[in-house]
Amino acid sequence: MNFRISSKYSKDTLLDHAVRYGHADVVRELCKKRSVRLEANGSSKSPMFCAVKEGHAGVVQALLEGGVKSGVRDDAGRTLLHLAAEKGHVAVAQMLLDEDLKVDAHDHWRKTPLHIAVEKRHL
Repeated sequence: MNFRISSKYSKDTLLDHAVRYGHADVVRELCKKRSVRLEANGSSKSPMFCAVKEGHAGVVQALLEGGVKSGVRDDAGRTLLHLAAEKGHVAVAQMLLDEDLKVDAHDHWRKTPLHIAVEKRHL
């Protein structure tokens, strides 16, 4: 079951909003109840990608504990670690490294998360 909480023009769910605004406790409860789809919302972006992009380490942890896979890639072949490196979210990147994400994974442009972190001057 997905709870829609926005206008008729939005496909956002309660989970989408909880992830976007960093409400880890809400995410944790929704994951426990299995009352939401954890893999993607209407815009085909997963809650995990959104949490990583926003740098919400608590939400990332809640999603991992809820069984969301960390080894996913976006349409450009980027991993969650690529995104954390791009945004400079060190705590999230460390959490993903603890999940054994490949630090040497290449995207479609043959860039690793380390390449991206250096390009964005986060190292």
